[in-house]
Amino acid sequence: MSMTPPPDERTPGSARVRDLVRSRVLPALAGVALVGFVGAMAAGAVALPHQSRSTMDGRSLRGFPDASASSVEDGTWMTGVESWLDDHVPARDRWLELHGTLASRALRAPVVDDVLVDDPQGMQLEKPVELTLPDALGANAQQLGRDVRAAGAPILWVYVPRKEESFADRLPAAWPDYYLRTAPLMKAAMRRGGPLLDLTPLLSDPQHRDDYYWRTDHHWTPAGALAAVDAIAARAGQLGVTIPPDVRPYTTHHYGEYLGSTGRRVTRGATKRPDQFDIPQPSSWRARGCRAGVCDQPVFVTSKATDRDPYANRYLAFTGGDHGYQRISNPDPAAHGTIMLVKDSFGDALTTYLAERVSTLITIDERHYTGADLRKVVAAQKPDLVIVMHNQVSVLGNVEFDSTAWVDMAATKAHRAQAAEGDG
Repeated sequence: MSMTPPPDERTPGSARVRDLVRSRVLPALAGVALVGFVGAMAAGAVALPHQSRSTMDGRSLRGFPDASASSVEDGTWMTGVESWLDDHVPARDRWLELHGTLASRALRAPVVDDVLVDDPQGMQLEKPVELTLPDALGANAQQLGRDVRAAGAPILWVYVPRKEESFADRLPAAWPDYYLRTAPLMKAAMRRGGPLLDLTPLLSDPQHRDDYYWRTDHHWTPAGALAAVDAIAARAGQLGVTIPPDVRPYTTHHYGEYLGSTGRRVTRGATKRPDQFDIPQPSSWRARGCRAGVCDQPVFVTSKATDRDPYANRYLAFTGGDHGYQRISNPDPAAHGTIMLVKDSFGDALTTYLAERVSTLITIDERHYTGADLRKVVAAQKPDLVIVMHNQVSVLGNVEFDSTAWVDMAATKAHRAQAAEGDG
């Protein structure tokens, strides 16, 4: 009886070799090549100068994960390794810029990483996120207004529109108009605390709005901040508070190319028109920030404006960035009055210019403030006016913001401690 030979015995020798190469050798070589590529990238990341922080991302770079039997088995260790490689691969900025170039120019994608990059004027606009108004916001605003007035000072609330509100007509039609829906709710909550100055008509004016916001950043430009200072001074006058003008000539200083927060996100590869960090300045800054009783801190930090990193956040030049509490003194006789400004990062640029007009400017950023209750600060400092100035994203879309800080700092600190324990 004849036996049927196994398939590999019926196959000619040369064919068996070809099958073996295709099924075993080629995949093995591809795997070796992939491992070699990843190994080379990892070796380069280790051998080349090490960075612990990314200017482009504005965050600390990921550390190499510790391996354990369970993390290797369930795949989390390899995921961590991939994230580490993403952060530390040599020429990482170039890889990200290539991605932006291919997406926006080769593939002609109008949106890259949820940022509109094909606006005719080069204005980069972020996709609005859905926000929710906390139930306590209006009540806390109302209480803060009462506390400030009880301490002997008037209060003015100032609403700053996000760039996507001012350019709502230039957003993609498919994007939801979340900010336009929540803006009236936030303004209503702010009005419970006192008179409201809504800067939306000013900053949304089609004739000026492209000058009032950076193309590559969500913040306002010096032109926008200066226009806001004038509008605030005019409204303060209606409340009986004088904020004098600064009549000195201002000269524009050029600090080079600026890729703001959205520009860092999509990189130069997808940035049609980078900003120029051009800053109007007086012949000398009169105001100085105070620390430990010594007032010698600059209100405009030139070293941050001249940072040579192309992705440097030059907006930090305004007062050096966010401060939980800051006191600024201006001894010039032309300056007048004491103002207390409760603000988010839009207030940084405004602070630099407002401080040139008043004798004392006290700023508080609730996201970082850990001091006494605001009513106690008002009672101690006796400001001529308290200004609470915010945009809706910093209030409704920032986990670090808690309106309880307006009325009860002890409760705010307790909330932060609980959040920290949850993160741990």
